Amino acid sequence: MGDAMAKKGLKPKRVGVDRNDLCSCGSGKKYKKCCKPVYHPKTDEELAEEKRIRDEKLSDPGMSVNSLERYLHYMRTVGIREDMFK
Repeated sequence: MGDAMAKKGLKPKRVGVDRNDLCSCGSGKKYKKCCKPVYHPKTDEELAEEKRIRDEKLSDPGMSVNSLERYLHYMRTVGIREDMFK
């Protein structure tokens, strides 16, 4: 299908917004300068606080094995590695 379209001088239709396209909000700015999501890395303080909370939860003597397994499964699914607990 792509060859037939190329012979006719047609381009396949693109889906989505490219970073250099005009923003769909109507501001007239490029998407990359307007509404493109921005990743903000966590600060050392935020990372230390998360580690402290994880350590508290893991050291809680009242936590059941089932609760601990569910917690570890959750941490793995959000991208936290077990070696970060050490």
